[in-house]
This record gives sequence, structure tokens and C-alpha cells, in this order.
Amino acid sequence: MKSKIRIISLFTFIFVSSSSFAQYKYDLGLKVSTYEMEQYQFEGRFHLNTLYTITSHISTGTRNRGGYSQVYNYSDSTMSTYSNSLYAKGTTIKLGIQRKLDFLATNVFYAGATIGLGWEAQRRDIREQTYAIQDSLTVVYPPIGLNEINSLQTSRKYSAKTAQMALSFGMDIPLTQHILINTEIAFSGTFYRSDEFSSTSFTLRPMLSGGVRYRFGKRE
Repeated sequence: MKSKIRIISLFTFIFVSSSSFAQYKYDLGLKVSTYEMEQYQFEGRFHLNTLYTITSHISTGTRNRGGYSQVYNYSDSTMSTYSNSLYAKGTTIKLGIQRKLDFLATNVFYAGATIGLGWEAQRRDIREQTYAIQDSLTVVYPPIGLNEINSLQTSRKYSAKTAQMALSFGMDIPLTQHILINTEIAFSGTFYRSDEFSSTSFTLRPMLSGGVRYRFGKRE
């Protein structure tokens, strides 16, 4: 019984608090996302005198990838190890539009669409080492204590560009007159162009984000 009362109270709070949504022209938001290349997000919104809102968005993030392998050369009793790592840092800028879902009991829910462009700076490190061995049974990872007879390391820098289109569904829950808690789920399609391989790819990706917004510019 108590749990039912709490649920009813929560929805009543949302409904009553959301009645003042249209009184503010702007809000600014800080969010974090499950997508690593858009992990930290800053968003500004301008609320029109309708159900629609214009949005602008900038985000940044990083990613790290790596791999390791060993090759045994029984003919000359050596072992070669290969390791590579990729570090990328990116920035994405988006513009979009949102519409409040007024057919529900409260207008805390919205749907939106965005388009965006992104840039990435990438660095790939490759290392190859050769060790003298007696047999493969003596090899451990990492190869500590083995006699290294050769080592080669290279580092390359590249760039990449992205173009993105996304659809989203979210909600803004008022905590105070000015502060909102936001959560949003989005589904994006991204065209990715890497200068490293001179190739283009297309990726579909779901994203979940959440954070806080501050609204201001009270309407007359």
C-alpha cells in the first residue's frame, strides 16, 4: 500500500511541477553518455512559443583499443611479440529539434531528432620484439626474463571525420523551479571516414545519457 502511495505521489509531483515548463525560454544541460566518444555532453536549448524546442549540442570523449600476439619461430629458436594500441579523442557538434509529447498526462516527455558532425585525432602505437627461447614451454606473458635480441616501435597519427543522424526519446523531471533531471535514449546512424585506411563505414548505435539541466529566461 505504501509503495502505491509513493508512486502516485511521484507522478503527482511530476504533473504539478511540469505545469510551469513553458515559462522559461532557455536551459543548459550537462550530461554523461554510454557512448565513449560522446561521454561528456553540453547542451543548450531554446524553447519556442509552441511545443517545439531548438537544440545545440557539443560533446567530447576518448577511446582506447589494443591487441597482443606471439609467434614462435622454431627454425631459429626465437619468439616474436606484436602489440598495438589505438588512442582516439573526438569532438562532436549537433543541431536538432525536440517536441514535447503533450498527448500524455504530463509534458515531461519529449521526442527529438539531430544531425551532427564530428572530428577525431587518433594515434596508433605498434611494437614488435624478438626474444631468444629454448622451447615454447618456457614462454610466459609478459616475457619477463627472456633474452631480447631485437625491438622496433613505431607511432602513427591519423584523423577521422563523422557525420551523424539520430532520433531520441527523453524526459525532464523538475527538482526545483530551475533545475531538471534529464534522461534520454537515442538511436543514431553514423558515417565514419578514417584517414588511416582511407575507408568509410556506417554504424547503427543505441545510446543512453543522463544529467542535469538549468532553465532560465522567464517569459513575461
